[in-house]
Amino acid sequence: MEQYHQMLQKLLADRFALRVHWEKREGPVYQLVINKEQAKVTPSPALPPGIQIPLSAQLGPKGEDGFATMPAAHSGFLVTLSADSESVRNKFMRTTMSELAIWIWQRIRKRVIDETQLRGQYDFYLEYGRDWATSNGLCGTNPTRSEARGGSGRVRDAGV
Repeated sequence: MEQYHQMLQKLLADRFALRVHWEKREGPVYQLVINKEQAKVTPSPALPPGIQIPLSAQLGPKGEDGFATMPAAHSGFLVTLSADSESVRNKFMRTTMSELAIWIWQRIRKRVIDETQLRGQYDFYLEYGRDWATSNGLCGTNPTRSEARGGSGRVRDAGV
């Protein structure tokens, strides 16, 4: 990886006269880790040979879990608010834990490192209280209560 970075720096310098300098910064870092219990994620089913992953998909009828049904090869997530609007529920499909760490990072704007050691793609749900979502920019204002529910692990402060 170091060699790749050096080659990229040289390319940027040669083509665009850009220079790179490195500096260390301290800031909040979180680790995505598995709870003491085993992770509550389900490995995504293997795709039959010849199935192509669609670039976009039509939402199907509501399934038993309350989310729209999607084609078997669909990768991504769906979001819904609870009937009382007090919690937000996400359904992740064919998602790696590294992708989940990036998804969390994009929302809380603090670095999240995948320390789960889970490899492969998984299907799982993530539910959290609306006030947490509001304070982290995931939905509109009007927080109601502080409560996180479900989940297969936790994000903890790495103390860096």
